[in-house]
Amino acid sequence: MFNRPCKLTIWEVVRLEGSIVMALMPVVPEFREAWWQQLAEQEKQSVMDLPNLDPMIFKQCTGITVSK
Repeated sequence: MFNRPCKLTIWEVVRLEGSIVMALMPVVPEFREAWWQQLAEQEKQSVMDLPNLDPMIFKQCTGITVSK
């Protein structure tokens, strides 16, 4: 996911809870950090559990700093 091949099909990926959470991320970059901070820990973890998630690439794409 993001920049490496994943064994899941697109249909499998879009059904993952983390993908659903990410679909709700604000389009405006300035609002993303506040959005991330208000998520429940379970929602954050579902994003972190997405296949091949790389924290550096996540930061580049979203502006949100995370650690795995």
